[in-house]
Amino acid sequence: MNGTSPENFRRPANSRGTAATELALSLPLLMLLALAASDFGRVFHAREIVSNAARTGASAGACRGFTPITRQAWEDHVLESATEEMQSLASFNEADMIYELEVTGEATDFPRTAVTINYLFRSFVAWPGLPTEIEIRERVEVQRFR
Repeated sequence: MNGTSPENFRRPANSRGTAATELALSLPLLMLLALAASDFGRVFHAREIVSNAARTGASAGACRGFTPITRQAWEDHVLESATEEMQSLASFNEADMIYELEVTGEATDFPRTAVTINYLFRSFVAWPGLPTEIEIRERVEVQRFR
């Protein structure tokens, strides 16, 4: 007989079920690692979206001028721009977002619009020793250019 006969591939009787046992022991650990990697990625994705929302709001404010009469409509437009950008976050809840708008240098021809967004991110799993809620804060300041 040659070395590749089916008899050579049989496992000894005392080692049957080893692969199933190893899978049953390692699968919960692998699932925890997959959930941890998913939560880790979600935090960075949320931070990127918060940063984009602050930038979008500040840019929208810098592109449009306002007068004392139109200031409220201008502020509403800036808030709407930032909130619309935050909508791309799948788990977005508007109650978790704190929005601040600040205008400096109004007496000059080129005032600066600053938008600060604080967002409360919640993880999927309550990891022991790690916070389940993470506050993401981003501030962007843009000078009006026209």
